[in-house]
Amino acid sequence: MNSGVLMIVLTLVDGGGMSAAFVNTASVEECERRGRGVNAILTSQKISIEPLVCRDSEARFEAFTHGGTSAQTHTYLVTFNDRRAWIARQPDGATCARATLATDAPPNTARYCATSTQKLLTEGN
Repeated sequence: MNSGVLMIVLTLVDGGGMSAAFVNTASVEECERRGRGVNAILTSQKISIEPLVCRDSEARFEAFTHGGTSAQTHTYLVTFNDRRAWIARQPDGATCARATLATDAPPNTARYCATSTQKLLTEGN
């Protein structure tokens, strides 16, 4: 599978959870340019970003849409280091929380559990 650059936007939500938005881009430059715009919008709305990164990834997501209140929510384990990101579907928040503690992650990675209304279109990334 071809790798692209994935923008990962993690934000804090009420109750202490994390929400994720994903944007597939063609290059680091495009991702960073779009990320600056997203950062400006979220910061102006006083939304806490935890974090916003651009990483190589084989993960592909359906397009982000605003206001998807009736959409199904998916739980993901979001793992990334300074170069790559891996996204894995999780059946629920408790399973995801346990996965953040697993020792099978590549070295020097950050792991987060997050929910998203976006559907992961690829597996094995």
